[in-house]
Amino acid sequence: MIDVKNAEDILEKVVKEGQAIEHLEGFVYEIKKEDGKRVRVFNILVEEAMMANESLRYLRYYHRNMYSIQRLRISAGNAEDALTRQGVSELETKFMRETFHKGLTKLEKQLERRCLKHLETFQIWNEYLEKIRGIGPRLGASLVSIIATPKRFENNTALYMFAGVASIDGKIQKKKKGEAANWSHELKVTLFKLSESWIKLGGGYRKYYDQFKERETESNLQKPEKEQLSKKHIDTRTRRRTVKLFLSHFLQRWRELENLPVRKPYPIEYLGHTTIIPPFIDKGEDANE
Repeated sequence: MIDVKNAEDILEKVVKEGQAIEHLEGFVYEIKKEDGKRVRVFNILVEEAMMANESLRYLRYYHRNMYSIQRLRISAGNAEDALTRQGVSELETKFMRETFHKGLTKLEKQLERRCLKHLETFQIWNEYLEKIRGIGPRLGASLVSIIATPKRFENNTALYMFAGVASIDGKIQKKKKGEAANWSHELKVTLFKLSESWIKLGGGYRKYYDQFKERETESNLQKPEKEQLSKKHIDTRTRRRTVKLFLSHFLQRWRELENLPVRKPYPIEYLGHTTIIPPFIDKGEDANE
């Protein structure tokens, strides 16, 4: 992280260090070395949010390392299984299990507890995310650390684009051949895990998932047989619609909690719709169950 206090300091420090800076869009810049190789892409609003909030810095650090340890644990487990199939001795198997699996699992859980400690300093966790069924410390840490600040997105569409679930000219957001994806792969994966959690654990978003899926299925049956979508395709469309509903609620509540203006949803502001599904919670005194 660049040790600065505001956006102007960020730009000045990068130039002083002899690196080139290229404006990409909005508050997003790309830092390059003299040979043109990318150093990293950074968002000024995220940098400033981390300077203002020590817990956000720690949360992003512990969150990133927790998932690094998780990947290592899974990789070690797969290697252990492969060696076991090849007839490795019981003594070696025990050593790998005790050293890798138990050791990495313990470290992973310690990092998860550290994530929760810093997550609990955020109003958006205490007053909203924690009260949504299916969102635990891991997914909550992912959502908060990846997005970092609601100032990044003034409207739902901008957040949908960042998450890779937007519709552009009636078509779903896709990566163009030969170009890097213009969304956060990390956030998109987190939202898929979140949809899996809702399907398994239920709650308000599972209810809307079921409603959306029923409508998609009914609409699909009205099409000629050759044009009908597969069950997997219908499920994908339903998940996308459900996570977009959640993202709209998430952004609205986070901006409200930080006293930022909240724009009306696109269908209300531009399409003349008069009703929307408001944010809700599954747990607590004000739960909507």
